[in-house]
Amino acid sequence: MVDKKCHKGWYRPRRLPHFDGAGVLQSITFRLADALPRRVVEEFRRELELTEDEVQQRRLRRLIEDYLDAGYGSCLLSNDHCAEIVLEELLRSQQKYYDLCAWVIMPNHVHVLIQLYSEASLPTIVGSWKRWSAKRINELASRQGRLWQTQFWDRYIRDEAHYQRTVNYIHDNPVKAGLAATPEEWFWSSANPRWNRSAEARRAGR
Repeated sequence: MVDKKCHKGWYRPRRLPHFDGAGVLQSITFRLADALPRRVVEEFRRELELTEDEVQQRRLRRLIEDYLDAGYGSCLLSNDHCAEIVLEELLRSQQKYYDLCAWVIMPNHVHVLIQLYSEASLPTIVGSWKRWSAKRINELASRQGRLWQTQFWDRYIRDEAHYQRTVNYIHDNPVKAGLAATPEEWFWSSANPRWNRSAEARRAGR
């Protein structure tokens, strides 16, 4: 459903298509600015330029995800204090603008699965995550300049099977990247039992 007062429906800033609608489950990926240089994206695009658009988009996503998992760039989010800042931003607006269904914070990128409410648009929410976390991480790391890549990837969830595949992908990302033996072992993930207990405590009002 699209509430035109708050949500845009389908839109395409620059080259990436996005869908923004109330009640929609959205898988979102955003990354550090130095995790994926523009020259690398352009090289991927040149390699895939002869394929059909839909096929190209899927293959480009896979290439980018493999590149991100290789751990290029500063990987500032491998610092626990920086990862905690990102998590605090994800938690800060949940149950106000969205339900936070699954998440993982990797060294140079973040995967999130949310269900949007009607009060705020997807670009507003993601922009808020990046803006406030960038301010705090830059202060913590005594750095200046852009922290996050301007664009983000998103995909709306079509059905229950797609939902479960997406949750599994998010939780398996640290294992795929060779950072953990099991999804539950990675600390900065909703697969970790610690965060399930924390969510239960918040719901109980403790």
